Amino acid sequence: MIPYRQQTELSQKAKLALNQFDDVVFTVLILSDKALFPYEITEILGLPAKTHPKEVSHTTVRDALFRLLDKGKVKRGAENYLGQKPWVAV
Repeated sequence: MIPYRQQTELSQKAKLALNQFDDVVFTVLILSDKALFPYEITEILGLPAKTHPKEVSHTTVRDALFRLLDKGKVKRGAENYLGQKPWVAV
């Protein structure tokens, strides 16, 4: 369980990260003690290095998430701190 204060900090970091996904309906959150930056998101998805999320189509992100889901590296997330139901990398 993540302490409330840390949840709040995580939520703020996550909101900043999710802003990079303006036009992508599927999002990825890493629950850790570090901020999640755009290039880390695309790296987690297995997309080419230095690809900014805004350059990635919905379909590409969705397909990457399903590949990770098949490998057991991603699960569908429950309600999170942002009130959304993102995909959560574990």
